[in-house]
Amino acid sequence: MGLEGYAPGITAGLVVHHVVPAEAIVPFVNASDTATPSALVAIQRNRGMGTACLEGGDVSTDNMAGATDTGPMFFLSYSRTPREDRGDQTDPDGLVAKFFKDLRGSLMQISVLPKVEAAGFMDREFRTGHEWPRRLTQALATCKVFVPLYSPRYFQKENCGKEWSAFADRAAEAAVRRGELVEAIVPALWVPVPDERLPMVAQSIQYWTPAYSSRYATHGLYRLMKNSRYEAEYAEVVDELASRILDVAEKNLLEPGSVADYHSLRNAFELDSHENQRTDQ
Repeated sequence: MGLEGYAPGITAGLVVHHVVPAEAIVPFVNASDTATPSALVAIQRNRGMGTACLEGGDVSTDNMAGATDTGPMFFLSYSRTPREDRGDQTDPDGLVAKFFKDLRGSLMQISVLPKVEAAGFMDREFRTGHEWPRRLTQALATCKVFVPLYSPRYFQKENCGKEWSAFADRAAEAAVRRGELVEAIVPALWVPVPDERLPMVAQSIQYWTPAYSSRYATHGLYRLMKNSRYEAEYAEVVDELASRILDVAEKNLLEPGSVADYHSLRNAFELDSHENQRTDQ
């Protein structure tokens, strides 16, 4: 799937956040431009694709997921909405679950995936901040595409930042092995987030293209789902997201990576302040 109106060399997985004329976009550096891991580290850092696994030099293959474990096509990373009280039995993330189901269903229609479980992964278990089940970390180590569900709350949650970091570090490992960038983050907009509130890792990643409905950019998926008048536009956005996920997955063919240890992961959304402190020293 092409991105008409954008500069050559820009992939569907990671392009500039703002919609700008094609001639104003600097093409990505490719493997022929640089063959040094250090150069790839710098580029991955600037594009929010993770560097923790690269700072030591060699890429570790310890705890590498088995090659036969293909994993889900996408991992949906989202921020859980707090319940009103402990006795409340309503599901505050019911609409998120519906979006996940719809997105997974759309992928099944346009792909040759053998079963619906292979289409996507969404963690629905409630737990304390430091309880990461093996199933979740395994999905992060084997999924093909990372789909963060943008909202103001999302970028405030440590778990979300660690999920981002786990996938980004895995993509960075693959970049060093291949000698080229690996760009496999496809954001979905749940609630609009002002540009100035996006963390550095998200600022260069585009979440809107002209292929999407304009109301998607101004309202986000949450309002499109809440208002029955926007039902058709919601369905179009879901189908477009599914197409982008499939395109990015088939383009990158991201191999399984190391299963992350929650306690050693950094919050990707706090790296901005860490980098600033390092520069000031």
